[in-house]
Amino acid sequence: MSRHLPEVVVAEKAKLLPQLRSIDKFGVTTDMWTNYKTNDSYITVIVQFINDKWSLMSTVLATRVVDDKHTGGCIRDHVKQILVEFESWHSKNVLTIVNCR
Repeated sequence: MSRHLPEVVVAEKAKLLPQLRSIDKFGVTTDMWTNYKTNDSYITVIVQFINDKWSLMSTVLATRVVDDKHTGGCIRDHVKQILVEFESWHSKNVLTIVNCR
């Protein structure tokens, strides 16, 4: 399964990007946690928006390892990096960013 994962990620991202480009406004939620067995820290970035059929959508954009201290600046930088990667870093689009810790 793990050898097919990169292909699945590319295919799903290709489907998601056009949808994200069409959204006028969205919210962003992040969550950070530490794996207590490996002591690795992670951040997940999720976007919420109303689609063209007026349904509330919630989509995980990415989960990444965080090697820095969990400061506001660190969270901002990781969220921005992921939103840029998904072509969604436009101040006119982001309604709010919430960090769930």
